[in-house]
Amino acid sequence: VPAQSAHVVRHPLRQGRSARCRLALRHGVSPNATNTPDAGAVAAAEPTPAGGSVAALAGALAASLGIMGTRLGHDVESERQLTQMQHRLRQLIQDDAHAYNQLMSAYKIPKQEPERPRSISMALHLATEIPIEVAELACEIGSVIHASTPSVKQAVRSDMIVGMIMAIAAAEAGLHTASYNMQLNQHVMESTSARAARAIRNLEELKRLCYTPPPFESAL
Repeated sequence: VPAQSAHVVRHPLRQGRSARCRLALRHGVSPNATNTPDAGAVAAAEPTPAGGSVAALAGALAASLGIMGTRLGHDVESERQLTQMQHRLRQLIQDDAHAYNQLMSAYKIPKQEPERPRSISMALHLATEIPIEVAELACEIGSVIHASTPSVKQAVRSDMIVGMIMAIAAAEAGLHTASYNMQLNQHVMESTSARAARAIRNLEELKRLCYTPPPFESAL
């Protein structure tokens, strides 16, 4: 159970959230996409949707639990923040699958073609930036949920805690995916490592803020 404190994890990423949504719109993509995969779609014998999309879905579900709690607690500002981040994560579910498809297309370019290395690097960079953003947003979601938990109804506080656990899981999954992709290309490693490192620090801060042993651990 998280400490009963109004302290909020302050991430510089929050200030860039609106800019990211504007960027999505500039590329012709709605930040409010609603086409999310279900378990059957993930289980299908297809390469997408897969890990990155599932990480984004976990983050969106974490936000949904927070939205439910803040609505019941009439915390309008926290509800607004969580809703905005949930919408962006729902878009990232689709974006991750598209990025994977672009990467596979780049790998299919004949090796003798001069544009092949650049095409692969660009596609891999996008496929790395997306799960890092998932991790960033998940950390923000966890911090907002933590800050608003003391003011929500007692009946839904356990749901808010589940939301924080889901947010941590989404961030972990996003960073794992990004780390794997970074190791495939030195340029991608150099261009994304600083952003990934900030996300890792934010995740560790969120864990320290939120985590105490579950009741069954304390009883052992």
